[in-house]
Amino acid sequence: MRPGSTAPAWTTLIAAILAVAVTVAVPALRATAPLTAPAQWTIADLAAGAVHAATHRPAPAGQPDTLNDWLGQARSLWRQFHGAASPAGQRRMSAALALAALIPVLAIVAGLCALLSLLFVLWPRRRWLIGAAMVGAASSAYVIAASWWLTHMVRAELTQAFAVAQQRWGGLIAALAGGGSSGGNALTAALTTSLGLEPQAGLYVLLLAFVAMLLLPEGRGRKATNGSA
Repeated sequence: MRPGSTAPAWTTLIAAILAVAVTVAVPALRATAPLTAPAQWTIADLAAGAVHAATHRPAPAGQPDTLNDWLGQARSLWRQFHGAASPAGQRRMSAALALAALIPVLAIVAGLCALLSLLFVLWPRRRWLIGAAMVGAASSAYVIAASWWLTHMVRAELTQAFAVAQQRWGGLIAALAGGGSSGGNALTAALTTSLGLEPQAGLYVLLLAFVAMLLLPEGRGRKATNGSA
């Protein structure tokens, strides 16, 4: 290391290694949808799904193969009940789905920032490290907040839409549920609570790792002095 450079703190190096590890190995998002098995992805899985989509590789049948597939299912389900929602609810849900489109993009950005952070720790560039950690932390926080908000909005608006539909076609819904009005309410609750996008441990650990890189000390400066041994 040249004179006047700064040695990275071991704690910062550990935080950068942890960020890369969780990007590859720890689930970041978990999605559930009616009539399908839950699916979860690491950030590396999301990046691989984006590559497959860019190369027009077909997704296998069954449960959503990528987060974009799940978001497409959520949009499709919302369109089916769009007319039953209030105008304000339609606007809120449209905004939530529009912001949700950035979730996979910014999750991948956070993963790239983890890789860059490790590079800038091993090849000491403090300012670049701070920039990568700030972008990574902001991206991770956005994905966490947007996922929770999307889940809340989807469940709330679909519950309202189902309530309107039950007022109009309550007898049909109850017959399909096989339990009278209570059966219709149970069917509504089951459908709405089974739809969601939840942040997992990978995202939280990644966010904490970025925050640690921003707050941990830089390390001791090594400066050459005349006459030093």
